[in-house]
Amino acid sequence: MDEKLLQRLESAVARLELLSSGSGGGGDAAAAIDPSVIAFDEFMEQYVGRLMSAAKKIGGQVEDVTKLLQQAFSVQKELLIQIKQSQKPDMAGLVEFLKPLNEVIIKANAMTEGRRSDVFNHLKSVADSISALAWIAYTGKDCGMSMPIAHVEESWQMAEFYNNKVLVEYRNKDPTHVEWAKALKELYVPGLRDFVKAQYPLGPVWSATGKTVASATPKAPTTRAPAPPPPPPASLFTSEAPQPSSSRPKVGMSAVFQEISSGKPVTSGLRKVTDDMKTKNRADRAGVVAANEKSSHATSSSFSKTAPPKLELQMGRKWVVEYQIGKKNLVIDDCDAKQTVYIFGCKDSVLQIQGKVNNITIDKCTKMGVVFKDVVAACEIVNCNGVEVQCQGSAPTISVDNTGGCQLYLSKDSLGASITTAKSSEINVLVPGAGAGDDWVLVEYRNKDPTHVEWAKALKELYVPGLRDFVKAQYPLGPVWSATGKTVASATPKAPTTRAPAPPPPPPASLFTSEAPQPSSSRPKVGMSAVFQEISSGKPVTSGLRKVTDDMKTKNRADRAGVVAANEKSSHATSSSFSKTAPPKLELQMGRKWVVEYQIGKKNLVIDDCDAKQTVYIFGCKDSVLQIQGKVNNITIDKCTKMGVVFKDVVAACEIVNCNGVEVQCQGSAPTISVDNTGGCQLYLSKDSLGASITTAKSSEINVLVPGAGAGDDWGEHALPQQFVHAYKDGQFVTTPVSHSGG
Repeated sequence: MDEKLLQRLESAVARLELLSSGSGGGGDAAAAIDPSVIAFDEFMEQYVGRLMSAAKKIGGQVEDVTKLLQQAFSVQKELLIQIKQSQKPDMAGLVEFLKPLNEVIIKANAMTEGRRSDVFNHLKSVADSISALAWIAYTGKDCGMSMPIAHVEESWQMAEFYNNKVLVEYRNKDPTHVEWAKALKELYVPGLRDFVKAQYPLGPVWSATGKTVASATPKAPTTRAPAPPPPPPASLFTSEAPQPSSSRPKVGMSAVFQEISSGKPVTSGLRKVTDDMKTKNRADRAGVVAANEKSSHATSSSFSKTAPPKLELQMGRKWVVEYQIGKKNLVIDDCDAKQTVYIFGCKDSVLQIQGKVNNITIDKCTKMGVVFKDVVAACEIVNCNGVEVQCQGSAPTISVDNTGGCQLYLSKDSLGASITTAKSSEINVLVPGAGAGDDWVLVEYRNKDPTHVEWAKALKELYVPGLRDFVKAQYPLGPVWSATGKTVASATPKAPTTRAPAPPPPPPASLFTSEAPQPSSSRPKVGMSAVFQEISSGKPVTSGLRKVTDDMKTKNRADRAGVVAANEKSSHATSSSFSKTAPPKLELQMGRKWVVEYQIGKKNLVIDDCDAKQTVYIFGCKDSVLQIQGKVNNITIDKCTKMGVVFKDVVAACEIVNCNGVEVQCQGSAPTISVDNTGGCQLYLSKDSLGASITTAKSSEINVLVPGAGAGDDWGEHALPQQFVHAYKDGQFVTTPVSHSGG
């Protein structure tokens, strides 16, 4: 019999024995053999066990942090058992209930702080991913966190950046580390995600009749008076009738709401908070950190989407700067080389770090400026837009990931920094000029043609300060029009060269006419007034209109084939402006452009009547496969998901833009293939297309498969780099892709 099956049978027998032994532990035993708990055991055995076996081969800190991860999953199992026996707590009770899990998460985060080790990416992967276990805190849509399944996926996405670094670093070095990284990913996706999806898609299910989860209470004194004896039981033979539920004194929240509704001064008995008791006035406030502030950002963000601004030192090791908006004078001056700085969710703010720190991370910030002196390990910029970072001292590594718009100002001491970029755009690096008073210059034109720099400066000065100062001085409120000048005439159609003379004007009305002037209400109306008057009269106003017969309708017209409506001639960009969704489409427009749109679940789409002058545009398709059986000029695949495209030959290029999980196979030749802003793309090249030029930008997980040497050989897989290292040498940056292994 299979060994794993035997272990599962023994485990099931042990649970049954536990259930049948004694009544005191019946609740625990029943919860322990609950199907969801059994499923969690099987999940841990499969995924956590594989991860631990890989970690033991590596040893050291990797094994230590993996043991912490195993401990966290064991704690979650115990919490799931307790949930089966406990009533749903309030927020204070929930915090106390999750305290064991939170303590393990804090330990994992502590391993990433301090001096950066050789396995920092391993430690960071575990520390960032372990917050996925906080799905157990989901209590409803108003609790401030994502649904359990989405929370697990979001937490893993945060950790995947570092896990991918492990894969890239050890792909050609040590397969054991690669095995560990793959096992870590499978632990969460699909492992934990599928478990939560199957057992707790709407969050944990608390017991309606179980015990109450107690909130944290202050410790009682060691000596106290004995508890009073319980009241005597009510007589079974009492002559009093049972009290109806409506007249019984209410308890719990019912009593609270009843007292509030009574109109009495319910707060009169509460203890008042004096000025000396307020936190801001407490003398012992310095250095005190609340317990709920000790957890890392990854944990706290699991419970709340928004939070008040924060600038504080946590655990004496980590500076946290969060949700600062419009603050231009943020300063961290009391820091040392063992501390890290984490900046999250800030906007339109400037932070100065006046000292050497170990690591700086800027995450999900917009229009944020950061000025720092020295960093020991690295400065990381992730998921940002329009940030500016200036290094006044030294920085060995600067990494930019998934960021649009970043200005890096390097000092002379930091010109040797290794700059790594991935899935980012508009990254500019400025270095100091040769002289003390020279301007900062972009490296791109350094040591090249100085006229480019001169032109760029002149163009900037034309608008700022040139045009701006002129408008500010002369027309701050806009142009001033003349009050007595000539009238600007509107454009009118040109009159024909020859026309009949105008009729003579009507004779003037007699000043002595006996008729009274006609009131405006009785005058005949013209224009739209006449239209509305006729509609309001109730007459059959449409009786004189020409009727549309059946043979005149578009659907019945014999000459409809090949006719394209005017609103169908516009490109997709125009049509999408008017409609977010549209019916599926596969048609040839204007005889030049094949349009394939909104095809979902269609595996047999075919374009067979095409030529080298036609283009193919594929948009908004999902779970479909398209075959192009002929040579075309250009192919564009835009905003498609899990789409497969097979084509023979393309004259110009095959472009893949804004897609996810697409597969493209070229059976003939293709001079150019470009992939932009795409996550997950498999390119299958034929022998005739091996010379294709492949261009990628802001994309990840791009794999190219080429045919083997022999007819029956397997395809060889090559991963295209998604990260690039930029080193400053001889007055310019030299860009080198991060190496990947071939197939």
